Amino acid sequence: MALALYVRRIVREIGALVAVLGGLDMLVFTAGVGEHNAFIRERICAALGFLGIALDTDANARHAAKISSDHSQVIVAVEPTNEEWIAASHALSCLDREKAR
Repeated sequence: MALALYVRRIVREIGALVAVLGGLDMLVFTAGVGEHNAFIRERICAALGFLGIALDTDANARHAAKISSDHSQVIVAVEPTNEEWIAASHALSCLDREKAR
């Protein structure tokens, strides 16, 4: 039940964003669950099928960079994150600004 609620809330938020944006060209999954959980991606994309999203199940299982099928109206991708690099580069830029003062 918790998993169904988790997927439902993600789908609800994506749906709200699609409505505000007036459409969707690409859906990108990232971070821990988005990068590594093909089952969750499959459930989310199935619920968003009305947007024309269609997955390539083999690509999804392999965690490929592009997991949408050739028939999908929306590109679906998986993008690895690197939070440590972002934090380090931000800290470095803050140090550079302090030195410039």
